[in-house]
Amino acid sequence: EEGKEIEKMWSDEPLKCSDGIIEGKHILKVAPDRYEGVVCVPVEEYPNLLEKRTRVESEFKVRILVKYLQEHRRYKAIIRASKKQTAVEAADYLEKIISEDPSGPEEAAS
Repeated sequence: EEGKEIEKMWSDEPLKCSDGIIEGKHILKVAPDRYEGVVCVPVEEYPNLLEKRTRVESEFKVRILVKYLQEHRRYKAIIRASKKQTAVEAADYLEKIISEDPSGPEEAAS
């Protein structure tokens, strides 16, 4: 009976790997108890990504790894979380704050 429960847990959502992801935002189940939120950004956004990384890590209590995808001139932020909801919220938030205008909320004036 216990084996069936574990088998169900594994088959509920297929396990995936973020290695092939080179753009966009994705949420993946990478282990029965771990999710990854993946956010890819252009190389020009790297300083912004580094600046915002700590904010997201402390707010959502997650760990963010950053990988450079040299052949695509992009950076991939991999958010590691124990719950899917946390991975989704952290990825959404990271994507949102990276795309914000770094000069502030003056875009309404344009």
